[in-house]
Amino acid sequence: IFEPHSLQMAAEASSTNIIYIDLIDRGLRDYYTALKVDTYWDVKEDKGEFKKYCFQSGLEEYDDFKTEVDEFIKDNDDEEDLGNNIIYNSIIEMQEENKIKNQDEKEICRVIQTILKTGSPPKINKEIDQFELEVTSKEIEKTTKLYQAQTYSLLGANGLKDCILMEFFAIGYRNNDFSFLNNVVDSFTRDHIAAANKKKGAKNLHLDEWMKENTFLSKLHNKNEGKASRFKSAVNSYLIRIAPRLQIKQEYLICDSIQQISHYIIAITAFIKKLLDEYEAKPPFMIDFMVVVKDSELDNDGNELPDLGDDSSDDDDDDDEDEKDSKIDRIGDIEQKLKDENCRYVGTKMNLNQVKDSQVMLDRFTSIYNEFKEGDTYPTKRRFNVAIDRREDKDGLILFFEPPSNCDKMPEDGHVIEWYFNATKQCLIPGKGYNSGKGDKTTTLNGSSKTDGQLITFSFHIESLDEIKCYLFYNGCVSRFYGQDIMEIFPNIFDMEYEDNMKFTKNDNEKTIEIAKNIVLSDLHFE
Repeated sequence: IFEPHSLQMAAEASSTNIIYIDLIDRGLRDYYTALKVDTYWDVKEDKGEFKKYCFQSGLEEYDDFKTEVDEFIKDNDDEEDLGNNIIYNSIIEMQEENKIKNQDEKEICRVIQTILKTGSPPKINKEIDQFELEVTSKEIEKTTKLYQAQTYSLLGANGLKDCILMEFFAIGYRNNDFSFLNNVVDSFTRDHIAAANKKKGAKNLHLDEWMKENTFLSKLHNKNEGKASRFKSAVNSYLIRIAPRLQIKQEYLICDSIQQISHYIIAITAFIKKLLDEYEAKPPFMIDFMVVVKDSELDNDGNELPDLGDDSSDDDDDDDEDEKDSKIDRIGDIEQKLKDENCRYVGTKMNLNQVKDSQVMLDRFTSIYNEFKEGDTYPTKRRFNVAIDRREDKDGLILFFEPPSNCDKMPEDGHVIEWYFNATKQCLIPGKGYNSGKGDKTTTLNGSSKTDGQLITFSFHIESLDEIKCYLFYNGCVSRFYGQDIMEIFPNIFDMEYEDNMKFTKNDNEKTIEIAKNIVLSDLHFE
């Protein structure tokens, strides 16, 4: 009577086992490829040594394989506890047979644990002398086609014709590190912000000077001066086309409470951690978190800090004076826009002025998400947006929603890091007619939109458990964001005379320091 059911259960177990075996096998393939080890993967059979071993040992039909996987993921380094684990023992046997090229079983265990948790192996940080800096024209052509497919809205035809930019993207691709150029740009802009805040009116931090002082890039200069010069051009192009530098001296200032908005940021970062830990969400995925502020105003005073000192231009600084009116609503009715474009959303309202800590917002985010999410694998390789509307006539509207279908899903076969920027550049909030291509483009909000200070966006790129990046988008510009930026960036984009903003952002304010520490963003490869 029970035999058919038993056979079905056995088939389901076998199918699940193969999924895990394939995941580990392909993750190890990518890991060893990054290490330039070409003996792991059998191209003809399209499988690696781990999968071969599992099938030879009959592990694809082992009933308790899923349980063994769960036990192995627990990060237990104690050999006595792992001694009976079938995956651990498989690693030991494969090492003894010289099928896995790693003498440290703890390291290979860490690699497989990362693959099982995140879907990909840990990145390998390389010194410049380990980087392969020469790429072929075919590699550049292949990389260009990849970026054309994934970042056309961001780069456009001219950006894709930038041979130097494509060359360094190809170098990252060749070295299995798509974050290569992105991390260098982030390092430069972070150092600029730190220098500007350390001493107002200080000499500009120029790219040439910074590259000479940066250990990694000074080695590049010593190794290949011509390549270093081309690299500077690539960084400048990146700053112009992909991540326009945040203007420290802002034309518009936000008239709203830094303290309350800081609680929202703590809540959204805690929510992401909850997705990863409790919901066991599998990266990669993306969240664009928007705050429509109470008000904004033209800054007719302010203290200007030095700019980046790069070669980027400020073509938008000469906008017509009659357009500089913060009283024009640049946002519109968000909920109606989502309805017009059939974007799936879940919304609620709450008295935002009564939010005195982040836990209240975290609980509300969790409640909305439970209604919003769809399917067991959500949000893996998906993008969703969160918006909080603090305008007085919106009654504290909170929305979780999917952006339009042209920017709500990540590429199935892998993505470049700049895909995240491309998605934000395509659409944050669609205007009426966005999907048909017939609407007024000015009503669509994206990462490049000039909103006169009415919108601030925090874009979270959840690449893996230990690589979570956050970028602040404001008035068409962008900056890497960390907790300390409450004290380092916010004073330059908020009206410091609004409520207790001045007191809250003082460096010796223990409450603010504690809040900044609670905005936890782990990016081990960048830090």
